[in-house]
Amino acid sequence: MTIEELIKFNKKQHQRLVDLDPSETKEQRNLLGTVKLMEELGEFCEELLGFSLVQREEKNRPQNKEALTEELADVLITTFMLAENLEIDPFLAIENKIKKLDE
Repeated sequence: MTIEELIKFNKKQHQRLVDLDPSETKEQRNLLGTVKLMEELGEFCEELLGFSLVQREEKNRPQNKEALTEELADVLITTFMLAENLEIDPFLAIENKIKKLDE
C-alpha cells in the first residue's frame, strides 16, 4: 500500500463515520476516537503479552504473528483516523518528529 492509498482509505473511513451520525460534534468524535484508540491499543497489548509468553500460563496462547500484526494495524488505522478528525497531517507530524530526534 502506498501513502496515497492510505490517505485515501483514511479519508473515506473518516467520512463514513461522520455520515453515520452527522449530529456528532468534532469534539465528540475526538473523544470517541481517543477511546477507540485506547481500546485498540489494549487489544494489541493483550495480544503482545500472550505472544511473548510473559503472562500466567493460562493466559499465554500459541504465538500468532498474524493476530499481533492485525492488532497493530488496528492501532495504526485508528491513530490515522483520529489525526484526520483533529486535522493533523500524520506524515508531516512524523517527519517533524524525526527531524527533532535527529538533532
